[in-house]
Amino acid sequence: MTHRNARWLGVGGLALALLMSVPAAVEAKVYRLYYLGGQSNMNGVGMVADLPEELQQPVAGVMIYEGATGPDGMAPVNGRGQWKVLEPDPGPTFGPEISFGREILRLHPNENIALLKVARGGSALDVEAAFEFGSWAPDYNGGEGPGKGINIYDHFLAAVRHATAVRDIDGDGTDDTLVPAGIVWVHGETEAGRGSEPAARRYEGNLKQFMDVARAALRVDDLPVVISEVGDSGMVEEAQALFGAHFGYEPGPNGEFYKHAPIILGAQEAFVDGDASAALVSADGVEFGADGVHYNAAGLVELGRRLAIAMAELEG
Repeated sequence: MTHRNARWLGVGGLALALLMSVPAAVEAKVYRLYYLGGQSNMNGVGMVADLPEELQQPVAGVMIYEGATGPDGMAPVNGRGQWKVLEPDPGPTFGPEISFGREILRLHPNENIALLKVARGGSALDVEAAFEFGSWAPDYNGGEGPGKGINIYDHFLAAVRHATAVRDIDGDGTDDTLVPAGIVWVHGETEAGRGSEPAARRYEGNLKQFMDVARAALRVDDLPVVISEVGDSGMVEEAQALFGAHFGYEPGPNGEFYKHAPIILGAQEAFVDGDASAALVSADGVEFGADGVHYNAAGLVELGRRLAIAMAELEG
């Protein structure tokens, strides 16, 4: 048994259990479960104080579980969080889940929504491009001692296990049923702007591999996948000043914000072209903050809305 397949089997029984019906005597809610993953623009650095008042309120009918991660090669595996009603944390920042949850509920007005979010800022799919932030590679085998082989993929699997082990996610005294409905992926900036060209060229294969294993963890082979394309703020000087020396940020030779942006965008497009259950969401016009890398509050609200609309179209 390979290292990768061993970890797949670790969640198989659990993921099947989440689809089992509850006893007929129990009045249960059914929740559409969406996994939200990626790096810092999925975590989100938009300021809650910049949200309109109506978007700062709790969203009845939408629950969220945010699983914790940790550095590569370090024990223990985490993935811990708790189910709560969707609303911005006191934080003070938020991500695209705030508008995604509202919009997907609007598009499914008679259903309940559950969001499982596991993301890590600066992370890469490729081990070579991960640097200090970590990778999602299912076959990662780095580290030593108790932490050997542990990376973000393991924290993701643990979060699936912990989140779906909760029988009553909304605390109303009855068991709930979670039905996997989609994957939302906001990622690619690290391989585009910091990693090597070979790592960037591996992005398409790495993306397909991760979506295969994420779908396997959720036990739906053709689970809809919506990906946000790598955006370009055009703010090269600002990014160079903030991220050049310490993080190795480099712009492209032809004015691209990220040096390998054409490769990563091509990889995202190729993945979607080859997958009938996937869609790519444009980042054109999505507003950035002062650093040129991260979306501001308005940008995250718009991005979340676009992701939800694309997801609903795939589901339809």
